[in-house]
Amino acid sequence: MDLNYMQFDILAVPRDGTTGLPKANKTYGFVGWVPRLGPIHVDRYVVGGMNEKGLSCDMQHLPNTVHPPKSKTLPNIAASQFCEWALSRFSSAEEVAEGMKSVNFIESILIKDQHFSVRDEVGHSLVIEWIDGNTNINIDHNDDGKTGYGIMTNQPPYQFHIENVKHMKFKQTCARTALAIPGSFYPDERYLRIFMFREGMPEPKTYREAVMQAVHVLNSITLPMGTQMGTDADGKSSEAGGTEYTLYGVIYDHKGKVLYYRTPGNQSLQRIRINDFDLSKGAKELKLHSESDLEWYVDVNAAFKTAMPM
Repeated sequence: MDLNYMQFDILAVPRDGTTGLPKANKTYGFVGWVPRLGPIHVDRYVVGGMNEKGLSCDMQHLPNTVHPPKSKTLPNIAASQFCEWALSRFSSAEEVAEGMKSVNFIESILIKDQHFSVRDEVGHSLVIEWIDGNTNINIDHNDDGKTGYGIMTNQPPYQFHIENVKHMKFKQTCARTALAIPGSFYPDERYLRIFMFREGMPEPKTYREAVMQAVHVLNSITLPMGTQMGTDADGKSSEAGGTEYTLYGVIYDHKGKVLYYRTPGNQSLQRIRINDFDLSKGAKELKLHSESDLEWYVDVNAAFKTAMPM
C-alpha cells in the first residue's frame, strides 16, 4: 500500500461485525486494514485483508475511475465498502463475481479513483474496475496471460498490463534483444518487474521457501520513504512533496489463512493466523495498531555454539 503518510489499524472483525451493508444469508469474519485518522479509525473503510475462508481483497489506485450512477433497482454501496462487502460475504472469487450482479457500487466521498483485487485459496482472482460508468470484472486464473498473470498494480487499467507483458515477451523473442529490467516505481514497470522476477524463481520446495520468495518479490517493488524518483505521485497534488511511500506490505497464505505483514518502521515479518481468532457472531472486535511496538529484530546470541577446534 503506497500513499502519503497514514496510520492504520488492523481489525479482527467477527461474522456479524459489518455495518451499513445489505443483509446476507451467510457472513464471514475477517482481518482487515483500516486507515486511522488521529486517535480513531475510519469505520468502515477496509482497504485490504483476508477472511476466514482464505479470500483476500485489496484496494489500489486507478485514476479516472468513473462509477455508474445510483441504481433504482439494486442496492447501492459506496466503493469504500467494497472490501468489507467482499470479505464478509464470500468464500471465493467466483462467488464475488456472482454477487456483483446483485449490487451497484457508486463513488464514495472517502475514496475516489480506485480498483480492487480479490483472490482465493484455489489461485483464482478478480480485478474489478469502473471505466466510463461501466463495471468491468476481469477474471485472472494466473494462466500465463490467457486470463492474467496473477499480478495487479495501479494504473493503467488491468488489460493494459496484460498486453504489456505480452509485448515484453515478444521483445524477448527478437534477435539481438536488448531488454532491460524495468527499474522505476511506476505501476507498469512494477508489474513487469514482478512478472520477470517471479518467472525466474525456482519452484519452492518448502513453505518457508515460498514465503521468502514472496519477500524477495515484495522487496523489488517496495517504495522507500523520501523523495524517490519514478513514482506515480500526482505532481499537482500534495503527493508532489515526496511523502508517498509503501506504508505496509502483506503476504497472503490463502490456503493456510495466514497473513505476514511489515511496515516502514518494522521490516520484520509479523504473522497473523486468522484461525486463532474467535470470529463467531457476538465475539468482540479486536484491534492492533500497525506500528505497534513489536520486536523489530531477533537476538541470535543464544544460538551461538562452541566452535570446533581448528
